Amino acid sequence: MGKFLVAITAVVLVVLLTGCGSDESSSATPSEQTVTRVFTVEGMHCQGCATGIETTVGAVPGVVSVSVAYDGAQATVTCAESVTNEQLIAAMQTPELTMKPME
Repeated sequence: MGKFLVAITAVVLVVLLTGCGSDESSSATPSEQTVTRVFTVEGMHCQGCATGIETTVGAVPGVVSVSVAYDGAQATVTCAESVTNEQLIAAMQTPELTMKPME
């Protein structure tokens, strides 16, 4: 239970620090091309972890959509080309959860 609380706390902090709920749009600009990237996700313990990742990564400026499959340990992110894998990974990195690009 302690690890779960640490993970949730980290997700909440990242959401707050990345400006979730701010007036800034987190979508790609209409003129910017989008890409879809797929990541493996390690350390999820429940669907709540997947939902937290969707919320946190979805708050990154330039992210259009995020879908996380708990049972498949996979995240699919559609975002502006200017968004880097490092930005996406940093948004949800916790001691318990790691996200790596699929090759």
